[in-house]
Amino acid sequence: MRVANTADSIGDVDVYFAAPGTAPMPGNAIGTLSFGEVLPEADYESSEYVLTFTAAGDPSTVHFESSPFSLFAQTSTLLSIFDTDPNDTSPWSVRAFFAAGSAGVISAVDSTATARFYHASTALETADIYNDETLMAPPIVSNHAFGDVTLDIEMPFGLNSLFYTAAGNSGAPLFDDEIVVLSTTHKNVYAIGDVDELRTIEYIPDRRPVETLAKFSFMHTALNHPLVDLYVVETGIDIADVFPTFFGVPIGSPPVVTNLAEGSFEIYLTPTGDKAVITGPIALDTMLGDVLEYIAYDDPADPMTADLVSIPIP
Repeated sequence: MRVANTADSIGDVDVYFAAPGTAPMPGNAIGTLSFGEVLPEADYESSEYVLTFTAAGDPSTVHFESSPFSLFAQTSTLLSIFDTDPNDTSPWSVRAFFAAGSAGVISAVDSTATARFYHASTALETADIYNDETLMAPPIVSNHAFGDVTLDIEMPFGLNSLFYTAAGNSGAPLFDDEIVVLSTTHKNVYAIGDVDELRTIEYIPDRRPVETLAKFSFMHTALNHPLVDLYVVETGIDIADVFPTFFGVPIGSPPVVTNLAEGSFEIYLTPTGDKAVITGPIALDTMLGDVLEYIAYDDPADPMTADLVSIPIP
């Protein structure tokens, strides 16, 4: 096994690799790494280990401590620490690279995961959301009204049961569903559907900016318009002369994504195969590196139209 430091922001680190329950102590590090350095390979018994990175010369400043994981006989592994990006919930991550060509994530002992909740159905009244079947613990979201979007809420890893009840009344269930939350990731959870078809849609967003383009995503939740086309065109372009950016987007499908250049655009929403405008033009000025998220909601006051709303990234 070898260990590398490919985290530019972390500085010099001491590396500890030992059995679970072994605290980092002066003199026990297997090496010290600056950015870009790799320790010489070393042989280890097949067993369970914990990998820890601390500030160089200071075992009390722990940057990363892994959950216990196993090394297996007759394998060759490189473990490296990386700076993370907006898709991660931690400042650093560790990945394992195997000689056979595969790779995997080494979870931190204190790693977290989040979910962000969207109230996207006019058929769903203002709600509280619980992830406790007994409904005895406080709700994870309170007074969740139509159009509301929460910040990132820390959630347990794995399968989570969600229980939507009328706001302030846990004895008035509205619907329940299940989501799967993955370690170190963010997840969007959309409550959508008609009154007898309420459900959640899960989606792992890509929040990473790209220096050479703008990212644009679109989620369709408007019950009054089951199938839509979305146009993102340069300002002044007549949509009668172009194909839609997204064609035939059904309500409740996962968000669709495209890349845009820097510039000035207009957004239009129409029924699929029809140039009649449901909403638009909506002005959009993009810059390189933008990560843009839009969602189509029903307009409660006018079922013939819809609201196309920009959702800021947390």
